[in-house]
Amino acid sequence: MRALYRLVIAGFALALVLALGAGGCALTMSYDDYEDQTDASATGGAAGTGGTAGTGGSSGSGGGGDGGGCKTCKDLGANCGQLPDGCGALIDCGKCPPGESCGAAGPNVCGKGTCTPKTCTVLGANCGQVSDGCGKTLDCGNCTAPNQCGGGGVPNACGCTPKTCAATGAECGSIDDGCGNQVSCGTCAAPATCGTDQKCGCKPKTCTDLAANCGSLPDGCGGTLSCGTCSGSTPVCGGGGVPNQCGAGTCTKTTCVAEGKNCGSIPDKCGGMLSCGSCIAPQSCGGGGTPNLCGCTLGTCGGKCGSPPDGCGGSLTCKGCASTETCNAAFQCVPALKANGASCSAPGQCQSGICAKGICCTQDCTGTCTQCNANGVGCTKAGYDNACPGNGYCSDVGQCGCNNGVKDSVETDVDCGGYCGATCGPNQQCGPNGDSNCASGNCCGGGSCNNICKPPGSCCSMCGFSC
Repeated sequence: MRALYRLVIAGFALALVLALGAGGCALTMSYDDYEDQTDASATGGAAGTGGTAGTGGSSGSGGGGDGGGCKTCKDLGANCGQLPDGCGALIDCGKCPPGESCGAAGPNVCGKGTCTPKTCTVLGANCGQVSDGCGKTLDCGNCTAPNQCGGGGVPNACGCTPKTCAATGAECGSIDDGCGNQVSCGTCAAPATCGTDQKCGCKPKTCTDLAANCGSLPDGCGGTLSCGTCSGSTPVCGGGGVPNQCGAGTCTKTTCVAEGKNCGSIPDKCGGMLSCGSCIAPQSCGGGGTPNLCGCTLGTCGGKCGSPPDGCGGSLTCKGCASTETCNAAFQCVPALKANGASCSAPGQCQSGICAKGICCTQDCTGTCTQCNANGVGCTKAGYDNACPGNGYCSDVGQCGCNNGVKDSVETDVDCGGYCGATCGPNQQCGPNGDSNCASGNCCGGGSCNNICKPPGSCCSMCGFSC
């Protein structure tokens, strides 16, 4: 049969290469590739439910997607039902064997007993699709613009991540943050001013711009201009009563107090410069908008919540958040995080930052046959884990059962019968009424057999019964 498979695949590849000709691509497929596909189909998986066609989507209950972040059933710790793959599609993780319910042993995990479906409210989801934990998918609605589903960084929660001044390159003025608010990007430190491109800048003045022909004076950008000296019939700078103009007579220098200035340097009106001192933080020279005066421009809330700094040593009183939200360290309203023990679908929903198999937990209980305690503190042994072979059964000691060489409490004999599903061989225990636990289909009870698997057609006569 293997030789026949190889001939079929070789013929298919050769025909396709000839058809494509010089302008095409060569397609190669080995027997092992074919065998993988047929094996996947045989397990009952539906092609395309877990991956993107043409980019590596695989058949079966663990369809993988294209490796770009889409989740598989194994990634999500699921072995039954449908749930979102994180890329906008649904994956089908199969059905449970008879006698089990999807979700009875954990979200989308087969187990004995019943499963109570979660609601969008219980899961803290208000948009998009989420699993109800019992094999079905919930539609939790849409968001109202400018909010988007997951836009605030929390999966299945309406939110919006505001643009920042730094991200847009704005140094001054205000911007639309994309979430319905105006954000103040501050003011420029004097002598710079805010341009139309929201960049701080300054164009220095010249002596001609200032109508000066002598002495020194500021260029308006923190520098100092030297506009020459006076001679001849107008030997005094400012002597004619006009600052920084040559004239006859004398010139009386001004003072910082007379000019109402308390910081930086100003002209003395007679060709020289005066030093008027410095400011104490958070004030700066010209910070209040008036040159050579100490001051500070108060910031605005700009969509922030709580009490952010006002930029001048105090704090602002801004809006509060909705009852389902909290104000974070960046003074933005975000969905409130869940306490340990609450249901979750992503780590970002939990105060601890850990979502362990559907429960906010203090530890990452992702090891085989482990789960978070119901109160969300620490890990404990799990009864089922889809990572285990067979039916996902975990042994009494917290390891994968059905192949551990030990007769566990839900097996009729070592690694067979009962929950394991693997049938028992001759002379192995099969339990009361356990024909289905025997490969022979014949479980003999009573007499000398005491529920032992015997060959088919033996009529249990060897156990003390007559046929």
